[in-house]
Parts: sequence; C-alpha cells; structure tokens
Amino acid sequence: NKMAEELKLTADQKTKVEAVMKEQGEKMRGMRDLAPDERREKGKAFRAEMTKKMKEILTPEQFAQWEKNRPQGRPGGKKRGGDTNSQ
Repeated sequence: NKMAEELKLTADQKTKVEAVMKEQGEKMRGMRDLAPDERREKGKAFRAEMTKKMKEILTPEQFAQWEKNRPQGRPGGKKRGGDTNSQ
C-alpha cells in the first residue's frame, strides 16, 4: 500500500504489481531449503525477472522511483548500518 501511494499507481497497475509481489514471495519461500550459493543465484534470477515485469507495468518515472526505493542485495531486504537516506 505504501508503495502504491508513493508511486501513484492506477488501480490496474496496483492489481498487477500485487500479483508480481505475491509471485515473488512464493518463489522466495520456495528457496528456503536450498544451499546458500544456489539460493543466491536463484534470488538474483528472480530479482531480474521481477525488475523486467515491473518495468512493463510501471511508467518510466514510476519505475525509476521504484528502483530507487527498493531494497538492494541483502537477505530479507534489510540494509545494514545507519540510515543512508537521512540528511
């Protein structure tokens, strides 16, 4: 919901984004029992697939905002250390 508000998604976009997020979550849950290296490789492929789908759904401006705000490269999507966005 927060993302939908920030990106000003249309109702159609919101439905499509929710479907992509649900699919991504199910795929990630299915990787729990994999070896770390395999999980890392599959996770990378899943993120690339999600990026492609989001690029098809969002406008260029929305996509740029989504890319800027999405968690990058940490397990669980959590960033370590201090808040790098505060000024």
